[in-house]
Amino acid sequence: MIGRRAALGAAAATAFVEWRARAQEAGRVYRIGHFGVTERSEQLTRDRIVPELETLGFVLGRNLVIEGRHGSAAELPRLAREILLGRPDVIVAIGAQALRAMSDTTTSVPIVMFADDPVAMGVAASLARPGGNVTGVANMVVDLQAKRLDLLREALPSITRVGALLKAISPTRAKLEAELAASAARAGLALTIAYADDAGDFPAAFEVLRAAGVQATVIGPDPQFYAAVDRLVALAGAARLALSCEWPDMARAGCLIGYGTDQLAMRARLAQYVARILRGANAGDLPIEQPTVFELVLNLRTARSLGVAVPPALLARADEVIE
Repeated sequence: MIGRRAALGAAAATAFVEWRARAQEAGRVYRIGHFGVTERSEQLTRDRIVPELETLGFVLGRNLVIEGRHGSAAELPRLAREILLGRPDVIVAIGAQALRAMSDTTTSVPIVMFADDPVAMGVAASLARPGGNVTGVANMVVDLQAKRLDLLREALPSITRVGALLKAISPTRAKLEAELAASAARAGLALTIAYADDAGDFPAAFEVLRAAGVQATVIGPDPQFYAAVDRLVALAGAARLALSCEWPDMARAGCLIGYGTDQLAMRARLAQYVARILRGANAGDLPIEQPTVFELVLNLRTARSLGVAVPPALLARADEVIE
């Protein structure tokens, strides 16, 4: 058995060397399309994917070209067609809206996704055996929304009314609404949902929340909300609303609570998928990953500005407390 394992290990090592050699093959240029709703999202992906790809033999400016497109929900179908005109070898799609638009546009070009549950969206048969042309990392952000609302309830045990900010146009809207409604009902909280499809909608959405008398708000999972966290924090501060947000670093930007996985590490994982596809693997044969480690960050500076005393039991569970 040991000999067989050693042989398999040697074979795997040989295969890796051969793959890397092909990646560095003179004259071959690989093309990646990047697709999303914000420029910030594209920059994050470049910052994490490009260095990882370089270690795997794919070097930007030498044998690798990346072409990006980002825009509003209404623009995504046109932008998806534009990316395909560049004949990419693989497309990286960030967020549910981008994944939906790209999977509706092509069923042949491999798509490496960083988005919510692709099985629920109907673009993969299963996580273990996706089939089709979609693989990557399922961040499962919708499933975490109930947890983010529960954390608000723990941080502010006296609240009775809670809000949520969501995208009106989103493949995950119905699932998000159901998750939040169920969580609010279990906690005995009245829930008000406001919608914002672009930054121009933010002030009106916060006015809806303020008029409803909500005391805290969950920010829905969306790349645009992440990119606009500074503005969301400013509007929430003016309305005296505590925010529970999608990613840990959003708490570092001023949300009271940030709960989620390390999205930068997850984006780096996308490079492994891209490299395997560029080496000839079929996207549908590559199992879709899910995060297994989650981080809770609490911002006590924000708590003090809101006059909130975070319970010691919640502070003790935090991975990071910003003083």
